[in-house]
Amino acid sequence: MTLSISQSTIDIWIKSYHGANIMVFDTNMNIRQFNEFRRIILSEIAVVAIDLVQINSNSTIMVDEILANRIGQIPVATRQKDSIIRKDLCDCEAFCNKCSFVIEFKGKQVEKKSWLLSNDISPLLLADIPLVTIDPGQEISFNMLCTKSVAKEHYKYSPGITCSINTDNLKKGILRVILDKSGPLDYLNILTQAFSILKARLNMDVRIN
Repeated sequence: MTLSISQSTIDIWIKSYHGANIMVFDTNMNIRQFNEFRRIILSEIAVVAIDLVQINSNSTIMVDEILANRIGQIPVATRQKDSIIRKDLCDCEAFCNKCSFVIEFKGKQVEKKSWLLSNDISPLLLADIPLVTIDPGQEISFNMLCTKSVAKEHYKYSPGITCSINTDNLKKGILRVILDKSGPLDYLNILTQAFSILKARLNMDVRIN
């Protein structure tokens, strides 16, 4: 297969997926363009994260501050993220339903000592992350305010992705890009955002073949 290289167009040839996390594609981006793409991928992809945690009750062995910190690091895996705008682009004074949403957890009753997992809190969160142990008779409840932003504003909005290249075919004008993600965003969402920003910044068309 012959790949035609255009001076005014960045071409992407998706080569393979390895499970849900690894994507490999070839591109005619040069090194400068790739570095711009890598910076966008790492720091400018809009992601929903837990912004504020309000502990309403907590009789577990974990103090409120540490518990709130652990809760705040759970990735948000909900499609509701597509329905809100970035909080820095919203015209409200603090938070509103255009730029945020609230997840409430009203408690979990247990008959024996067990872990509170992220999926016990809400199906909107990434599953099976252990937070704190709960004994019979203990109670815990809290609210989480979720907002959308980018990693260059705060690392909690990182998409959880690494980006590397293979330069074996660099003399032919081709870079092989390997993306490896651990966050909840799918590649369609990530690449749509990244290429939209790259297109505007470099004033070039981007084609996915």
